[in-house]
Amino acid sequence: MVDWLIFIEDQGWSAESAAELNKRVKARDDAHRRLLLLSSDEFFAWLTTAYAEAEYELKRTYASAVRDGRKPDGRGLAARRNFTRLLREDVVNRMRPEVVALRKPMRAIRLGTVCDVARRVLQAVEASDQVEASHQLLLSSEALSS
Repeated sequence: MVDWLIFIEDQGWSAESAAELNKRVKARDDAHRRLLLLSSDEFFAWLTTAYAEAEYELKRTYASAVRDGRKPDGRGLAARRNFTRLLREDVVNRMRPEVVALRKPMRAIRLGTVCDVARRVLQAVEASDQVEASHQLLLSSEALSS
């Protein structure tokens, strides 16, 4: 979501960008709901407090300005930086214990190698694409637990 908002900020708001953002938000929301259902109690608590607060602030300041065609102010840019850092660092650090299945290499043979799975997850996280990161984690967890 953040990467697409940055693109819209640079390129401007249009019917096509609005449609694409809507599609991405729906996919992100679906992945987020699945993540909430599958996460541990501790990670769930963090997602529904710290993560939710940072996301709300991003939407309230940065996303609101971008959607209105305004240049984001200092608070909006700070919210974007905070949320991007949260995705890049905090989510990864907190999600590591959630994917214990990736640490069972014999089961990972079904997916190729643990390195391949980890690479796909890290690529999605590095691209600030939470939807894809969550999707890869869900796919890997499902495949490794079966």
